[in-house]
Amino acid sequence: MGEMTLTVLGISSFDESVHTALLQRTELGVSGLCVVLDRDEEGIRASLRRLADQRMVHLDEHGEPTAFNPDETAGRLLQRLTQ
Repeated sequence: MGEMTLTVLGISSFDESVHTALLQRTELGVSGLCVVLDRDEEGIRASLRRLADQRMVHLDEHGEPTAFNPDETAGRLLQRLTQ
């Protein structure tokens, strides 16, 4: 059986890669995500805003991200889909 992705919950594959990178390397900030994912800052920041809207990450006052617990995140996304 294949691995489930968050696209089935309405999250784009790029946003999922940003979230996964944050979960795997919690020290990554915006600049680190740009390097790891080979994307420009504008694209990373747009993704982080979408993830923050979905309550998958928290952005501090400087726009630096912290990923929320993936179990809680998936639960919130599933709950939203079933409402």
